Amino acid sequence: GTGEHLITPEHINDYLTKYDSDIVPKMFRTWYGNVYFIDKLRQDVKSGNDDLNDVQKGKKYNKYMKSCCQYVADKLHNSPGISKKSYMDHLLLESFINNPKKFFKNISQNNKLNSNQILLKLLSKLRKN
Repeated sequence: GTGEHLITPEHINDYLTKYDSDIVPKMFRTWYGNVYFIDKLRQDVKSGNDDLNDVQKGKKYNKYMKSCCQYVADKLHNSPGISKKSYMDHLLLESFINNPKKFFKNISQNNKLNSNQILLKLLSKLRKN
C-alpha cells in the first residue's frame, strides 16, 4: 500500500470524544464561520470597501450581508444560506445589524488582536447582556 489512510467523520468524532464527549466537529466549523465573518469585516475596514462604508451610513445593509455570507460560505465550502443559518452566531449578526458603527468600533479598538481573540471578546460581551 501507499501508506495512505482514509480519515472518516467517525475517526474524528472518536478522537475528539477522547478529550470530551461534548466536543463535536461542527463546533470548529461554527467557530471558524464566525472568525471568517470577523476576517471579512477587518479586511473591508482596512481596504475601505465602499459597501462597508454604505453600511456604516445605514445603507445597502442586505447587499453587504450577502457578501459576508458568501465569503464565509466560500471558506466553509457551503452555501451562503447554510453558512448563515447553521454556522454564523445569531447574536453576533444581530449586534452587527443593530449597530454597525458600534460593531466596527469594537473591532477597530482591538486591531492588535487576531480575529479569534476579537471574536472571543465580542461573544463574551454579547453573552453578558
